[in-house]
Amino acid sequence: PSLPLTPPRRVALPAVRSSAASLSVVGSLLGMLHEAPAHWRHFAQFFEVLLEVAQLGLEERAWLLRRRAITLLVDFYLGDEAPMASGPDGAAHHRPKRTRMGDKFSLPNLEHMVSLLALLGRSAARPEGSPVTPFSLGCPLPLESGQSDDGSGAHAKIELLEMENDEYELLTHPALLRKMLKDGLNVPALTDLVLHTCYGLTEHASPVVHCVLHGIDSMDAEALGPYLHVFAALVTLADEHTQWRVNFAMTKLLRVIAQNMRYKQATMLCLRMLIDFASHAPTRRWLLGQQGVWLNDWLLGGYSDVVRCTAEQLCYALLVPERSEEAPVASSAVP
Repeated sequence: PSLPLTPPRRVALPAVRSSAASLSVVGSLLGMLHEAPAHWRHFAQFFEVLLEVAQLGLEERAWLLRRRAITLLVDFYLGDEAPMASGPDGAAHHRPKRTRMGDKFSLPNLEHMVSLLALLGRSAARPEGSPVTPFSLGCPLPLESGQSDDGSGAHAKIELLEMENDEYELLTHPALLRKMLKDGLNVPALTDLVLHTCYGLTEHASPVVHCVLHGIDSMDAEALGPYLHVFAALVTLADEHTQWRVNFAMTKLLRVIAQNMRYKQATMLCLRMLIDFASHAPTRRWLLGQQGVWLNDWLLGGYSDVVRCTAEQLCYALLVPERSEEAPVASSAVP
């Protein structure tokens, strides 16, 4: 659940102490990551153990961040495609070649790994913009002396961890987003992480939009689900930049749809997403204002009946809210 946007208290990462048996086990698991790709068919529970440890509390997450778990996980997942990140001493991590995970028939089970990355990212204060967002997962702090809890959460504050800047850059790197979307890994957790990093920041939303739209433009229809899900969540994200994202992202989406009209299934899926946007006032107003760009091409010039029928449903969905808004005025004139 989201917490009110009140200034967080940042928590310095504690020194690494692996004497406890549980942390010793987790340290051993992190140490196995370099050889895990060779056993990608057999580690469905491997990341679940790490995730369950991180879910124990803020101290466990701080310990994982101190061990640079994000760098280790991103390096493990991206392999030879991983961006070069610098270590604490400024030296680059040189990655040897490793076994490629997955084949054309199946992919490794990495759902819990994505959950772990999202959990660590959302538990830390952001280095840019507001450190806390509605998607932050810090621990609630007790009320200060003299404050009363009225049940609204108005006085709630949260305790957030500090993350190294280079790890935050890895967590938000386009290469990581591209591969996770292509693999379709834990889309809800990935979406929450994207919204957390983009909330209130146009400079972070722009590369995400480009990455998602590239996937919509290039992937087959059956693989579009993750891309459309993230796109819809980002466009409808409620903050001070909602209208900017609508203008920026929707303009580019219409170009992508126009370039791919011959692919009826992909076009239909995009139009169905727009039908869902009819309940989002900023996007609905934008689509109605841009009808000269899309109405004729989709409703009359569509390449197939399924595209034209979906365009018809979109028109009706966009107009129904306007009729609902006018209904009270019209009914008041009736005796």
